[in-house]
Amino acid sequence: MYGFEVVRCQGTDEIVDYTVTPIEQALSEPVDAVLNLVPVQSPEQAAKSAALVRPGGKVVSIAGAVPVDEASGTTTVYFGVRTELAEIHRRGDVGQLRGEELIVP
Repeated sequence: MYGFEVVRCQGTDEIVDYTVTPIEQALSEPVDAVLNLVPVQSPEQAAKSAALVRPGGKVVSIAGAVPVDEASGTTTVYFGVRTELAEIHRRGDVGQLRGEELIVP
């Protein structure tokens, strides 16, 4: 199995191919979680991803941090690369990131 088949077998209800349809057009209501595998190009793009998630939902990204409104109760998880660790720590120290940081060597 490859691609969409693997994701469907994990219980995903809906898969959006962002290269075919803009994500915000493909969804009729907020989702429980967004898994972002595409590089975040701008703060505006990151905000669009966060806006897709229902209050209390999750945003998981391997391609750039996605800040969220703290009042929404949305949780973000970002898996950064070694070269970004200093920036992640800096943002945590000044209160721009919420939650725990886990660094795996």
